[in-house]
Amino acid sequence: MGNVIGFAMEASEKGLIEEKVHWGKLKETKALIEDIAHRRGLGNTLAEGVRFAAEKIGGETHRWAMHVKGLEISAYGCHAAPAMALAFATSSIGAHHKDAWVISWEVKVGREDYSEPKVDKVIEFQRIRGGVFESLTVYRFLFIKLDFELEWYTKFLYAATGLEITLEDLNLIANRTFN
Repeated sequence: MGNVIGFAMEASEKGLIEEKVHWGKLKETKALIEDIAHRRGLGNTLAEGVRFAAEKIGGETHRWAMHVKGLEISAYGCHAAPAMALAFATSSIGAHHKDAWVISWEVKVGREDYSEPKVDKVIEFQRIRGGVFESLTVYRFLFIKLDFELEWYTKFLYAATGLEITLEDLNLIANRTFN
């Protein structure tokens, strides 16, 4: 929603839409959010997201419609987090942290550089989050927030199904799933 509202403010400021949406005007913004929810007026266009809105409004709006594969970029300033930008760019569903929420790691190691270890970490997180967790359909926050060891997931899979799969096998399946 924040991305869509920002898009509308920019379009308003540039005179590309009739509606006036000003930065810092809470009542205007709240009314626009309600219009989006009820698909009224400009809200009907914005309800489809910035890619659709840019296509409909036209002009140069596509140059600042912030999305990847039609999914708006969330609240992370990727210009200051290159690994997170890479994760967004390569996510299978667009700019979403589901497959590789790497920003907390990147903040710890430093956001200033573009490096191979960052690429490797994005790939690792994509394999785990977009592959292991999606394949097993399991809750990922145990791993993310509690540093739950991945080996436990193979043990739980065995307990639930009787399938004996090693972590190496699971990683191979995960790579195939994400790819």
